[in-house]
Amino acid sequence: GLARLGRGPLALVDVLGHAVHYDQTHTAQALAGSGVRCPPLAEYLPVLVRYVLDVTRGTTTPTVPVTEDADVHDPLDEA
Repeated sequence: GLARLGRGPLALVDVLGHAVHYDQTHTAQALAGSGVRCPPLAEYLPVLVRYVLDVTRGTTTPTVPVTEDADVHDPLDEA
């Protein structure tokens, strides 16, 4: 996922072309009263984008080591 996004602007355009809807209703219900909340995307998206850019540029290392042989389902591989 993140590795493909970092390969170039065209890969990002392909990803942005898919309509996606995330429903966090059940998560919000489960967290009700816990003091934990799901922040709006606008609050944390800049942090995520900065992280991907930093990893791509080599100015930081991934939080979780990325290996090419990892058995991970990547829906972007199906596109």
